[in-house]
Amino acid sequence: MLGIYCRTNTDAYADLPSIMEQKTAGIKFAEDHNFEYKLYKERKKPGFTKTDDGFDPFDGRPSFMNLINDIKNGIINSVWVSEDLRLSKNPYTWACILGIFKKHKIALYVDGKEFDMYKYRFRDVSRCSKKLMEETCIRT
Repeated sequence: MLGIYCRTNTDAYADLPSIMEQKTAGIKFAEDHNFEYKLYKERKKPGFTKTDDGFDPFDGRPSFMNLINDIKNGIINSVWVSEDLRLSKNPYTWACILGIFKKHKIALYVDGKEFDMYKYRFRDVSRCSKKLMEETCIRT
């Protein structure tokens, strides 16, 4: 099943596609490729916060956590986003997401094209140590 993740950011990115535009494009992609799909929507949620326990790359993003839980439970095997910024602009969070997607063999589609996650290596992502990532992200 395809997870369609729609997310708006802060007002500074007001020119980016709206939730409705993302939803429409995601559903069209799913229907054009005969995917069953499930929608996940967030509005203006921060993607990266520091908590007393350390960094939580998904704090404040309940729909994204629902998507991750559905991935871990085998419900979702591919994810569509309108652009890569919908997942995160933070390189640490990106490394966490790629690690989870790779571990669960998730196909990622960005604006209708399959995204080659395997060209990225965790060492290529600045500010993300492998140890920190393993401790906080990959325990899925």
